[in-house]
Amino acid sequence: RWEVACQVRERLLAKTFDKSPRADINFLHADLCTADFSDADIMFANSIMFPPHVLSHITCIIDRMRPGTRVIIDAEGQNQTAAIRSPMLKLVQHVQLPPSWSPGCSLYAMQAVV
Repeated sequence: RWEVACQVRERLLAKTFDKSPRADINFLHADLCTADFSDADIMFANSIMFPPHVLSHITCIIDRMRPGTRVIIDAEGQNQTAAIRSPMLKLVQHVQLPPSWSPGCSLYAMQAVV
């Protein structure tokens, strides 16, 4: 999935006339428990099966993110939103997105760092 995302990024940037730094998109491919992605503008985590220690690490990173950063996490399954609670997050909206593993849609919570 990371390779496909990078390929799509290259096609998108090739079509974009605005080459400013704001048009730059990077995908991090690393160990979630050791990576520091606190400088991200958008964080998406399909966290439905993440164990508690991974969710705890994500919460610590979220607490260091800039205000306005969007965090999109799974809102179904094993009560994941309860496991990623931070006073730094405010719910913006719930969104339904199609997962790659089934024909239906999954519910995600889009939150903003405050």
